[in-house]
Amino acid sequence: MNTDKHHGVSYFEVAEHTIKVVVSFISGLEQIYVDDQLVSSSRNWWLRSVHSFELDGQPAEVRIRTVSLFKGPLQIELHVDGHYQDGDEWDLPRMMEQLNNGKKTKWWVLMLIMFAFGFLGGAFGFGLGIWFKG
Repeated sequence: MNTDKHHGVSYFEVAEHTIKVVVSFISGLEQIYVDDQLVSSSRNWWLRSVHSFELDGQPAEVRIRTVSLFKGPLQIELHVDGHYQDGDEWDLPRMMEQLNNGKKTKWWVLMLIMFAFGFLGGAFGFGLGIWFKG
């Protein structure tokens, strides 16, 4: 997978075709290109998605799956006519390193971020409980 600051890009070669999968780490936008032609695009806020299209008259799918929101990895699989063709995997430390322009993120920074989001989620849930319980 190649990346710029906010996107991961995977390339797959099938027969004479080049399939490019672009995944945004920030917005969740997923784009599938076959020979530089956009064939599928959607935003994904869930842990898995499937993009279906045709390749030389055969059904093809790109399956994108996040195994864990906190640890990764992001898995991308290409299936043509129901058969697995190729795949790519991108793990959280590599994504964080890319987002930080090549600098490794310290483990305690990740823990602080997870704690902050956990605290905010707990406070929000507590507030909703108080609000609706009355």
